[in-house]
Amino acid sequence: MKKKVLLVWWYDRLDLIEPFLSMQDEVEFTVLFYRFPEQENKAVADTLPFRRIFWLDYLSPYSLLMDVQPEKVLFFGNESVGTISLIAAANVMKIETCYVSHGLRSSLDEVIVVKDSVQTIDRYREDNKYYTAKKWHTLLFLFLVISFRNLKTIHLVLQVLYAEFKIKNTFKKLLFITNPLKKKKKYYLFAPENSLMMNELDHPHSSQIKYTGPYMMDQLFQEMNTKSDDFKNYWLVIDQPIAQLTSEERFDFYKSIGHQANSKGKKLKVKLHPMEYDRIQENDANIEWVKQSSDLSKLINEASGIIGFYSALFLPIITFKKCILFDTGSTQLVHKWSDMEVVKLLNIKDFDIADINFDNFDVSESNKQKYIHQFVAYTDGNCTKRLKKLITN
Repeated sequence: MKKKVLLVWWYDRLDLIEPFLSMQDEVEFTVLFYRFPEQENKAVADTLPFRRIFWLDYLSPYSLLMDVQPEKVLFFGNESVGTISLIAAANVMKIETCYVSHGLRSSLDEVIVVKDSVQTIDRYREDNKYYTAKKWHTLLFLFLVISFRNLKTIHLVLQVLYAEFKIKNTFKKLLFITNPLKKKKKYYLFAPENSLMMNELDHPHSSQIKYTGPYMMDQLFQEMNTKSDDFKNYWLVIDQPIAQLTSEERFDFYKSIGHQANSKGKKLKVKLHPMEYDRIQENDANIEWVKQSSDLSKLINEASGIIGFYSALFLPIITFKKCILFDTGSTQLVHKWSDMEVVKLLNIKDFDIADINFDNFDVSESNKQKYIHQFVAYTDGNCTKRLKKLITN
């Protein structure tokens, strides 16, 4: 019999839902993420083999759980009043609650700073009618957590109410809410680095934490594990929008790197970010602009060096390739990688173009193993299988 699981997850984003599609023979998923059906990407959502439900379908978290009857609830995040209410209700009903990594989280203090910045994600903007409509439902959903089966629910509701109205920053709210009913029973994380923030927020026992490795990158790990040393004569840039540079400035930046590559007898290939696919760029003697690539691992494997800023895509890349990264001041992770001596880090505002040179540094095997242990955990490409085993147990 299939295990019944409620997946509180960004289900219409293909890269996030794909690992769970491979589990459907053994797991009966119901998915929950949006308040209104109109918020879905129907082109993706309508193709999914999962039952989809919405927050506004239910007045209380208990009615939601009684309808779905899950044996386990997996959470993509734990920051909203809705998810806190649902976690608490599941804990009262003794349904196992689990937090699942979906990216590489940095330390809590850094996340707090990011959350203090202006919200640019359309789904959470204050002028988004689907975000602001029927806000009364959120408060009712919270109030109906109160249960005489567990009187700690009263304290939880009071703490959440105070935090919601008195504390602006999302993660400062979570720090204020100390009631044990907000905590998950299990934590399925990529690697020890992910546990840093969770330890500060929830203080779980080490036995509650299990590491899977970055399961969304299994295919890349599998293909890169078969790499050869037959490097081609090019450097590869992993393009990514960053706040410090406009698109025009970023592309001019790449062109200057292209000239440096040419001076070293190399060509430069730029793997464009999907947001930049519509930007017309003509290949020239120095640069080839790459949009979709049917064989990303080959493009990475055959490069003689990788250049970029910060991206979760670097988790597998650093494991296998020499990397030069530019510090934009937006994340501490690149400094951790630099301190481990597994990347060469340059300041984007103050660097010498001659420093873009892959011949004057090496990564020792011992440093690489420390990096793998802290940030990746497993490089075997079987991380989804590892996650599936945890979910079905």
